[in-house]
Amino acid sequence: KEKYGLSARVVTNGLRLADEEYCKKLLATGTQVMFSFDGRSPKIYERTRKHPKALEKKLQGLENVRKYRKSKATIMCCVGEGVNDEYLADLIDYCHEGRDFIAALDLIPLVATWGPEEVDAKTSTVEDVERMMTKAIPGMEFVPAAVMYRFETLLSTFNVGRLTFGGAHPNCEMVSLLVSDAKGYHPPSRFLKRPFQEAVRDLLQLDREMGKNLKSHWISNLFGRRGQRFVYGKALWKLIRRNLDLDEIFGGSPWQGAARVGWDLLRGRKFKEVLRRHTHLHGILRVIVLPFVEQDWVESARLVDCPANFAYEHPKTKEIRLMPVCAWAIYKDDILRVTSEEYGLDHKTGQDGLTGLKNRTDIEPEAAIN
Repeated sequence: KEKYGLSARVVTNGLRLADEEYCKKLLATGTQVMFSFDGRSPKIYERTRKHPKALEKKLQGLENVRKYRKSKATIMCCVGEGVNDEYLADLIDYCHEGRDFIAALDLIPLVATWGPEEVDAKTSTVEDVERMMTKAIPGMEFVPAAVMYRFETLLSTFNVGRLTFGGAHPNCEMVSLLVSDAKGYHPPSRFLKRPFQEAVRDLLQLDREMGKNLKSHWISNLFGRRGQRFVYGKALWKLIRRNLDLDEIFGGSPWQGAARVGWDLLRGRKFKEVLRRHTHLHGILRVIVLPFVEQDWVESARLVDCPANFAYEHPKTKEIRLMPVCAWAIYKDDILRVTSEEYGLDHKTGQDGLTGLKNRTDIEPEAAIN
């Protein structure tokens, strides 16, 4: 991080983070944590992880993250029908209780790639996860992450910036939002006059129209980039008014609420603070379905179109290579094991995770064995 200016993330099962001092040192680096947490029932971990004490350690780890974080964490939940589907609503409640330190929820379809031991669990698809979430949170809707790059005019006019999953295969990442009213999370349709997917389609249609209109509109030609933003912004405001349920958002007198929001923004107050003060919009939880591939479960088209890659150093040739994020799960163990050996680092694991990325000569023999 210091040498190359790169941001760092740690994807973890969270067991080591139950050690408060370890968690404190890790988060002091500014590392963002992506924490594996499948729900608040010990039955989940007894069945899939064969680790009955995992839940207790995970909950302690999450509290330590809450205490020492420098940025919000992402919860990564492996979703399986008959495994934790009945606990998804409670997981959303937990995310809301921890909204001060949880920014996003990644849902990973469970893929049954068990070993010789037989486990009563079946593979889940992206569609299965959507169905389970809709049952847990009635009214919840998903759209393909690929749709983000369809807003070509919007992206070029307002400099929205990089979209992590934009351009992915249509049958890959699916995205949604949950909106907090300070009491709990609700699907966007709670604050819309129409379903979320229809509102997204309306915005796509507007973007296509703006792509043609901005080139010929007299304000765009006269004022250039600023004129384009004004024309698009005006049309966007009309679309927002047509789709938003202002009574639900402001609760009672929408025009007075809108006036208060405008006045506070003019006075320089922060946008999030203004929304919490004058509306029922108190924050959002980003929800993404991430279908990783497994050895016997590969969609090549998804990998070809993948806009997100892992960069890694080949352990022998030292050349830098790229690999689609989803495929990394298949090959990473062998690559990292050889890499660790090449640099003389420990890669032994146990009940509490790695004994640590230390030089092998620094590790107590008992710790390496345990």
